[in-house]
Amino acid sequence: QNEVREVLVEDLMIRLPIVAQKWQPIALVRKQMLTHSISFIPVYIDKWILLSEMAVAKYLACGRQDRLQRLMHSIEDAIRYGFQIEDAK
Repeated sequence: QNEVREVLVEDLMIRLPIVAQKWQPIALVRKQMLTHSISFIPVYIDKWILLSEMAVAKYLACGRQDRLQRLMHSIEDAIRYGFQIEDAK
């Protein structure tokens, strides 16, 4: 009675993955990562890229006033200001 069942992609994937939008502020992306205990979040900006929790922490590691301003930057703007991204492969 030990039948071997083939594993399908649908068995491993979730229906509504958490993704970020390029217009969303860094504060919201950070909140999503903390709420869902995820280390990376994908965003599509001409191609799929990954935002890491480490990149968020490094981006926000500055003076208090600068940190508050950076939290309001959209993902797209943050990338222009040096936010580190990784290609999603």
